[in-house]
Order: sequence, then C-alpha cells, then structure tokens
Amino acid sequence: MNLLTLGTGLLGLVSVLGCSDQTGPTTPPSAAGTTTLSTQGPATGNGKKEVFTIDEDVPAAATCPNGAELNLNVQGWIQLRFYSGDNNRVELDNFHVVHTWSNSGGETFVDREILAEHYYIDKDTGRVILVFTGKLSFLGIIGKLVVDDATGDVLFVTGPALPDHIALACAALT
Repeated sequence: MNLLTLGTGLLGLVSVLGCSDQTGPTTPPSAAGTTTLSTQGPATGNGKKEVFTIDEDVPAAATCPNGAELNLNVQGWIQLRFYSGDNNRVELDNFHVVHTWSNSGGETFVDREILAEHYYIDKDTGRVILVFTGKLSFLGIIGKLVVDDATGDVLFVTGPALPDHIALACAALT
C-alpha cells in the first residue's frame, strides 16, 4: 500500500470519526481522571485556520494476530491552514491525536499521533509534495517523510522505524 493511500486513509478516518465544528479546547482526561493526555486545541488564527476536535469511540478497531479485538478511543484536534499567493506552500495541517486502545479486560494502551503535514508545490516539477514531520504512529515513523502526492513515491525518510500503533497496542494488550 503506498503512502498516499495511508495518508489519505488517516484523513478519511478522521472524517469518518466525526470531526465537529467545535472550536473549544479539548483536554481529554486519563482513565483515572487526573491527568491530561492532550493539549488544549490550537487557536483558530482569527478565522485563518480551521480547527476540528475529535472524540470518538471505534469498537473492534483492530484484530491482533492472536484474534483478540481491540477497541479504540480517539481524542484530540486537527488544525488546517491554507495558503495562497506567490509562494509554493499550499497547506499546513497539524495533528495532535491521542489513541487509547483497550482490550476486553479493560486494560489500556495509549499512543499519540503528533505531526505536521506540509503540502507544497515543487518549483522544478510542478508536482504537489507532502512532507510529514513528527510521530507518524500509523506508519511506525518518528522523524520526517517526504512523498510525491501524485505517485505516492517516497522521496525521503529519516528517523527510527518502529512498529505501527496497532502492532504496539496488540503487543501491550494481548
């Protein structure tokens, strides 16, 4: 599966999970209710940025290799900023999402998706380039990933490769 499909899949998941038009901060409590797992939602930039909050439960979100099903709660925010004018920057998306995986016994595993996505137009080729910077749990990367948006070809990647967040959740909870 190419990275364009995975990136589009992440945005699709966010859409399916029910992005709302709320602009207030979100500070989801931990299971004990005493600590904050996420920062407050970002500023809207006086209307120049779109902010979506997320708080959704996804039952049976993943099936582990041993057959155990894991549920998922997704909380956090996504901030979108669009650019126009003579520069080559098109869009900047910031993600701060907390995934809380749980098994049938009530145990939990918390993973965070904290990253920025930069879309820009390559001045030499005219192609749209997508740059991920941060923790890409769905791909198992902490670092930087550069992808040609049209072809899905990886142009550059740096940072340690880790198991994706489903593999980590399965290892922790089964």
